[in-house]
Amino acid sequence: MKALEVMEDHFKEKELVGYKAKFMALTYTRLAMLFSDLYLHEQAIYFAQLSLYYYQIQDAPSWHQARMLSEIGLHYEMLDNTDSAGCYYQKAITIINDTNVLMYRDILTLKTGLVYKIGGLSDTIIPQIQKLISSAQNEEEKIARYLTLGEILYYEKQFDSASAYLNLVFNESIRTSSKKQAAEWLIEICKAQGREADIMEYADFLVPFANQEENNSIVKSQLTELYNSFRQEVLNQQHQRVVRKNAQWTAVAIGALLIIMLVIICFCYKNKRRLMLIEDQKLEEPAKAQDRLLAFMEEPICQEIVQSVQGQNIKRMATPKAFPELVLTDAQLQQLSLAANRYFVPIEILLEQHDLKAKPALVNLCHLYLLGMDEKQAAILLNRDYSSVKRYEKTLKTAFQTQENMVAFMRNLVLNS
Repeated sequence: MKALEVMEDHFKEKELVGYKAKFMALTYTRLAMLFSDLYLHEQAIYFAQLSLYYYQIQDAPSWHQARMLSEIGLHYEMLDNTDSAGCYYQKAITIINDTNVLMYRDILTLKTGLVYKIGGLSDTIIPQIQKLISSAQNEEEKIARYLTLGEILYYEKQFDSASAYLNLVFNESIRTSSKKQAAEWLIEICKAQGREADIMEYADFLVPFANQEENNSIVKSQLTELYNSFRQEVLNQQHQRVVRKNAQWTAVAIGALLIIMLVIICFCYKNKRRLMLIEDQKLEEPAKAQDRLLAFMEEPICQEIVQSVQGQNIKRMATPKAFPELVLTDAQLQQLSLAANRYFVPIEILLEQHDLKAKPALVNLCHLYLLGMDEKQAAILLNRDYSSVKRYEKTLKTAFQTQENMVAFMRNLVLNS
């Protein structure tokens, strides 16, 4: 906690490298895991993305980044956002250099299970899971794989086989969450097979969790309120920075708010009376929508992109080869995406709400619209020909059912979502 105070008082964002970035990454990881344990998906994804950002800055070992990527994918899967989940699982698998490590097999198991949920045939999926079981290094890993195999067999209504694997998990797993899930499926299997007498063992195991869920709902409510307060405070700090035209980087505000959140979170777990005190705290008025856009435009990556195209005479027939210095790198696109997600509902969600797959090309184009870029500029920045960008524009206009200028339309859309 003292180190965080020192960092927020003495370091700007560009100085948060090395061990400083590592500290920020680990802090955000802890917050991501806290919200993940309570199945607060939006908050877990938000903090995991911030953690991933700082792991990338400090060039952390690949397994740190893979862990956060798979965590984000897992929560997208729980939200039934299978496209985003698959994308993050694939990124996590790709970034791991050693295919013999446990994390690689864990993520591959998650991805295989997702393929089945999307519509994969059990005849091809089950052998893949069995292969992963055969490559397990110990009994604990085998038990974890049994849960995935038991789940697939359960949904395939192969109840005898599913029951065999799920009973192994229920009786031998050391993970309470796995035993709980196995028990829930075993109860349903017993009902389907008319074995009501066998239900009691599993039901007795689940009884204590009923009260635990009730207690967790109080904690969830408090943490959700704290998260909203945290996000609102960040926006307010950024708004003040725009008004004052101060170049102070938001790490100061984020660091200070993290200290407050960590202290309050500790109180939440230690004393329910402190939770009641936090409930009485008043939240500040939401920042105006236009201020969010201004704050977004002040982000360093946004300033960098806007300034790069200023004064450039880009014609319709121009190609990226004529302006190689303007073409955005993957790292710049990732920074732009993180900046946009700090202020607005993720573009991926808005596209999927209008029955559009969140393809990277469409997402990146929408982010550039938020910066005020026209199609000629976007074509150069995204290393695409002008005709391709016009096709993307037509696709977006058709999905959103609009004929407005896309810069004005996208800004209005995100500010009112």
